[in-house]
Amino acid sequence: MATQRFEPIGRTLGRGAFSTVMRCNDHQLKHEVAVKAVKLPKHDPFTSARLMREVAILRELQHPNVIKMYDAIESDSNLLLVLELLRGYTLAKCLRSRGALSEIEVASLAMQLVDAVAFMHAKGVCHRDIKPSNVCATLPVPAHGPLPSSVQWKLLDFGVSRSSPAQPENARSPCRRSTELSERATDQCNVSSPCCSPPTPRMATPASCAAPASTPQTLHAAVRSPCSPARTPPAAMREVSISGTQGYMAPELDAICSALRRSSTDKPLTLNEARLTYAPSLDVFSLGKLLEYALTGADPTRTKKVDQLVHSFARRLRPRRAYRVIQHRRLSAPAKRLLDALTSADVCERATAPEAAAMIQEWRRTLQL
Repeated sequence: MATQRFEPIGRTLGRGAFSTVMRCNDHQLKHEVAVKAVKLPKHDPFTSARLMREVAILRELQHPNVIKMYDAIESDSNLLLVLELLRGYTLAKCLRSRGALSEIEVASLAMQLVDAVAFMHAKGVCHRDIKPSNVCATLPVPAHGPLPSSVQWKLLDFGVSRSSPAQPENARSPCRRSTELSERATDQCNVSSPCCSPPTPRMATPASCAAPASTPQTLHAAVRSPCSPARTPPAAMREVSISGTQGYMAPELDAICSALRRSSTDKPLTLNEARLTYAPSLDVFSLGKLLEYALTGADPTRTKKVDQLVHSFARRLRPRRAYRVIQHRRLSAPAKRLLDALTSADVCERATAPEAAAMIQEWRRTLQL
């Protein structure tokens, strides 16, 4: 039935280790769509749960700046996600060819993305992997010259996103400074991994992973209920995972990686540490690094030496197509304040999405938008 509904058009849009994205004509919806075919694992409960979670989250998130899912169909050994067809380029491709965008262009991009992030957080969803390759334009953008003011950006790929209770508008992430001691005294959890292999030292710290920086890293562990951990059955175990892409991951995740390493020695992981793995502040930090890349042209996944080389020899590296690079000190004061608020190393000082939206509105007013 599913194969009769979809008629493939042209070449495959994308291919991953376990999924393929095709452009198809949907005979039921009467228009073109993107069909993501994901292989269903037979003996991997974590992957199956992740796929079902992605479907549930996409059904919940109906927003102009979030990719739309029309349907989800289980067919044989595959799960078919019927998604909105985006005809533009990803932001990553745009930045790789252009370099830094103007502040007017970035302010428009920032307003759209922060609106989507605030909507997600109000619904209790944390994306956990916001980066330029997960942001796409709905229509093609020109390779040169200013971006059209009407360009619409959409957030996609909710494969590693997590749900939590809906957050109040100005809710902040758990603050370790104020609650860690009381949490350790009253809510200690015993960490173990009966249903998955414990994380190895090589995977424990994202910066040391052998995978490329653009590849999202995911670490898994399980946390027992605080009540009588020794007698808690496996069914009461809940997954704790760290996901993200190097360069866009919040610094507080380093401490959680160290906590996950303690699982082999059976030391406690607090509930507060577990909550930090899907806190809204993670998305805010990633969004800040994304906007910093768009404003300066400095890719956060590159090393400092490579960035210095790009700053020094931008024209020599790209003689036919100027790669625009802007030093951080040359940004406007509102842009600097926004980046500082979004990428603060202190979780308690980091702005929330609604606070960031207000700052972007003020920034746009100074740009007379």
